[in-house]
Amino acid sequence: MESHEHPESTDDTRLLPCEPTDPQEENQGQPEFSTLRARVVSALVFMFIVSNGCACDSLLAQYLLSRIAADQGYSNQTEFDPCVSNKSDPRIQKINELQSETSDVIMYLSYLQSAPALFACVLVGSYTDYLGRRLLVLVPVTTQFLRMILIGAVIRFHLPIWVLYIGFTVDGMSGSWFSLLLALYAVAADIHKDGQGRSFWLYFVTCTNALMTSSTIVAEGYIIDFLGFFFVAVLLAAMLFCCLFITVLFLPETRKKRPQQQRVLNPLFHMRRIFGFYTFDGSVRKRVTFCFGLAIFFFGVINDLYSTSVDTRYQIHQPFCWKSSQIGIYNAVRGTVPFFLGGVLLTIMQRCVSDEKIAMFGIIFQGGGYLFEAFITHSWQFFLVPVILAPGTMTIPLIRSTMSLLAGEDRHGAMFSSIAVVETVCNMAASSVFNNIYAATVATWAGTVYVVMASFSFFTFLLFILFFSVREPETKEVVVVDPDHSIQTPEFENQENVLS
Repeated sequence: MESHEHPESTDDTRLLPCEPTDPQEENQGQPEFSTLRARVVSALVFMFIVSNGCACDSLLAQYLLSRIAADQGYSNQTEFDPCVSNKSDPRIQKINELQSETSDVIMYLSYLQSAPALFACVLVGSYTDYLGRRLLVLVPVTTQFLRMILIGAVIRFHLPIWVLYIGFTVDGMSGSWFSLLLALYAVAADIHKDGQGRSFWLYFVTCTNALMTSSTIVAEGYIIDFLGFFFVAVLLAAMLFCCLFITVLFLPETRKKRPQQQRVLNPLFHMRRIFGFYTFDGSVRKRVTFCFGLAIFFFGVINDLYSTSVDTRYQIHQPFCWKSSQIGIYNAVRGTVPFFLGGVLLTIMQRCVSDEKIAMFGIIFQGGGYLFEAFITHSWQFFLVPVILAPGTMTIPLIRSTMSLLAGEDRHGAMFSSIAVVETVCNMAASSVFNNIYAATVATWAGTVYVVMASFSFFTFLLFILFFSVREPETKEVVVVDPDHSIQTPEFENQENVLS
């Protein structure tokens, strides 16, 4: 009897879908953790961390302006009121100087946090592919908690401002929120295997986080007005403690099936895995595709990292003269409305448009929202900005999902690590560029910084065009099986025309 077996196919992983599977191996591929618990806990951690970070940015922007003024001898706010009615008042120049000095301190804090985080993120993502995700969540949550305690101590006991530098540096050494988000996105990728499911879940978590952020910032505004800065720091520290508590007790390890490598502790091996997407691995065309994808992420996310801090100083200054409670209400609207409107758009558009094209569509509105904000003259116009920005909220989650799908299941940690490295560089670049622009133009036209943000968004749109022009058409293998179940040569078809 003639054999139909093909010995050469035994090591070819492409033929596995058409070969009989071992039930024991099939069970090994099933998750060894509760996916529901992993979803809920990772979403809660994401909500606590991101909402805490946004609220902390707003807190520091307001506290540092008040603290620097107090250190220079201004005993009450009326002496450095940014909304004096007389344009020739000599206090105007001093007010602008205080705004510039506040921008400088915020920029230094960002450098001290981001510089060590950059080195941490170079390695930690790839390590999680071998050592697991849970540890990478625990460490930065702990340092974020310690940093917030130090901020509260500086406010309560009027410690020198340079004490804040210590807290931000220690937090940066753990990778800060950059490595934490890296781990949480890797957890989401472990749980969701298909592209649209992963994209929708990442966006859903972003929406729920927006609701949490809005609630936190509204509460922050009223607490500052009625109780002071210290009680906001207490609230944010309590949130981080809850985050640490649920991580220790409830977050499962989602990276159960890990590759075995003797070089797992070799940092050069992990750097090769992280940067190989762009320099070594695959065809030239695929590497260029990864490079354009990363560039899209860089210019798409850079605007969002410091928008809260810039908005706060912009609204405190003339001609708007907002109080902390007004800033809190606005940030709540801006942090909620765009994401929920964007979620509706995403649900509708995913039925007929690819994720990449949806992201490209959104970046146009991101630029339009910032451009509109640059020319605002009345306070009520700020509340039109969230509506314009709504489609733009889809861009970054969809780019993260697209990049992880291109990387493959076994390299989620490495891919998100490379994204975290770029996000860390973005944070330093945003701090330097936007703070310096705002400090230099606050006395003439404070809206200049938003024009620069809009230009980054429109440049990202051009990068999308290049991304689509170089990306390889996605293919799917169709393996022909004869009646005797012998395996024939695989045939490849464009994914858009795959036989059902």
